[in-house]
Amino acid sequence: MSHPRPVCSTFECIALLLQGGGALGAYQAGGYQALSEARLQPDWVAGISIGAINAALVAGNAPVNRVARLRHTALDLRWSLRAPRSPAMASNLSVAE
Repeated sequence: MSHPRPVCSTFECIALLLQGGGALGAYQAGGYQALSEARLQPDWVAGISIGAINAALVAGNAPVNRVARLRHTALDLRWSLRAPRSPAMASNLSVAE
């Protein structure tokens, strides 16, 4: 995979490592956008939990589509966590007293 490197880059290889932790997924999308705008495309991506999902989105999409896919996924995940649950789902999620 070859990426155009910015003139000022002295990096031989760029690795993007993304950690897990729910809300970090949206921040990772913004972080990747900043790298992309600086024309710094990762040669390697890896992650755990939400970071693994974002790493897969980076690896599985063309560079021009990556930021949009990351942002779209972050919004979808946020919406699904806020969506009202059915009474059956709510009872499965409640903590026993």
